[in-house]
Amino acid sequence: MTRIPAPRPVIAVCALAAAVWIAPPAGAADPAAGETKAASCRSCHGADGNSPFDGIPSLAAQPAPFIQAQINLYRENRRQIPEMNAAVADLKDGDVADIAAYFARQKPTEPPADTDHARLLRGRALAEARNCQVCHQPDFSGRDKVARLAGQREDYLLKAMHDFLSGARVGTDGIMPGKMHATTEQEMADLAYFFAHIR
Repeated sequence: MTRIPAPRPVIAVCALAAAVWIAPPAGAADPAAGETKAASCRSCHGADGNSPFDGIPSLAAQPAPFIQAQINLYRENRRQIPEMNAAVADLKDGDVADIAAYFARQKPTEPPADTDHARLLRGRALAEARNCQVCHQPDFSGRDKVARLAGQREDYLLKAMHDFLSGARVGTDGIMPGKMHATTEQEMADLAYFFAHIR
């Protein structure tokens, strides 16, 4: 497992934010309610949001706005996976916010052991060359509507890249399909390996 240190300014900002208690605004998302509402989600995405199944993403520690955006794409049928479209069809906006808040607070599991360090280094170099850190954060933890990549399932990461390449998946900003068109099959595999093995 390879850990990427967070930049000092980010650490400082996080420490300051943690030190100051701010009352939640009226209508703020309720993670406790989200835990109950996410009961059906956990059967596929894992009890704590860490997926045990091939091809199904982990949701633990994903940014809440990202989870909300993806659920809304399914609600609007802009992303097409029949099981997901059906699962979220009757959710209200408040339900979506609560579920997203719940999964965002869950702790991701430790990444698998790095068994091919040369491949990890290739993936790291590719991520840096393609400026993945600009949108996904220097530690690849994600932000706002941009996904967390660190520690995500390797098989799912590769599937997601293929879906962007084929047009089967849309994003919220249209950047990813273009990025994938300039990426070879081997490069996608190396990127997926790198992201899956860092925290």
